[in-house]
Amino acid sequence: GRRRDHGHDRAMLDVFEDGKQAKVNVLAHWTFRDCWDYLEINNVPYHPLHDEGYPSIGDLQSTLPVAKDKWFEYAGERSGRWSGNSKTECGIHTFESKTSELKQ
Repeated sequence: GRRRDHGHDRAMLDVFEDGKQAKVNVLAHWTFRDCWDYLEINNVPYHPLHDEGYPSIGDLQSTLPVAKDKWFEYAGERSGRWSGNSKTECGIHTFESKTSELKQ
């Protein structure tokens, strides 16, 4: 889920976002360290790409691995996403802005 520690674009993320597509960001106040600790403590299986250096995936063409010591820094988890691109969100989180653009 979306969290405030993903970077400045999400730093003020609300737990609940009202709108045509309401969103509940239950992990808004968690950090990547909190998430990773939860996985380890509860033996939750994780995606094998984590073992290959990918803490987060943007898209296949522009996501790069990230050194594990950077994963837990502020916005470090997403630092390999959309490398060389100004994009910060995938389409699922830009639904309302895209819908507005289409109506114009």
